[in-house]
Amino acid sequence: MASSKSMIEAHAQVIENNFKECINSCFEGVLDVGQNLSEFSLLDNKDFVTTTESMMKGFIEMEKEMQHHIAALKDVRTLTSSEGIDVNFLAEFDKKLDHLKKSSENDYKSHPKYKELENFFMDVGSLEEQIAALRVKLTASSSNDDIEVTEVEINTKCPYTGQTIVFPVRNKHCGHVYDKAGITNYISSRKAKAKCPAVGCGNKNPITVDILEEHTDLKKYIQLVGKLERLKVNDNLDHSLDV
Repeated sequence: MASSKSMIEAHAQVIENNFKECINSCFEGVLDVGQNLSEFSLLDNKDFVTTTESMMKGFIEMEKEMQHHIAALKDVRTLTSSEGIDVNFLAEFDKKLDHLKKSSENDYKSHPKYKELENFFMDVGSLEEQIAALRVKLTASSSNDDIEVTEVEINTKCPYTGQTIVFPVRNKHCGHVYDKAGITNYISSRKAKAKCPAVGCGNKNPITVDILEEHTDLKKYIQLVGKLERLKVNDNLDHSLDV
């Protein structure tokens, strides 16, 4: 019995540590493909679009399968033997896993990552138009309504690292945004003493990984601004070569 339970616990840890990271990488890979299809005007090729959507659907289903395994394993780990009767942990795991699969809904189109992919496939205009629309969205809550959108600078600096954010995550409690790699390193090193590093933040609660959420709008804004800057550099280089 003890060996079976230990095996289940080890299996659960492997799933949580490895598969979550794998699935997230897969999501980002498909989103990169979707963004490239949009930016290089390849959306008329329906085969490309359909294949990309199918890839995202498959990874969403894989994530759900992973979540079912984690939930079933965690539930089984709480079981104990009573009245001298040994618990068949593997049989209980199979039973709980089967129940989770039958009771879950298969609405992959409502998944945030699928919606993010679909946004790339919409008619969203030029890079400049997309950036302008995102700037309006990101500054919609600003109290200074008389500021022209073109004059508003979107803050893309991480309050912890001081560097430009690569992968933005938002604190659900105070709303401040950090670079994912920087803030997770900060949490790992400071543990329970990790507090929001934004100057003047009144949130005194510790920062934990589970209160961080991906800031999809800022992420897209950073990607598009970077793309536009690279295009301008290339245009300037081409112009200098032609002179």
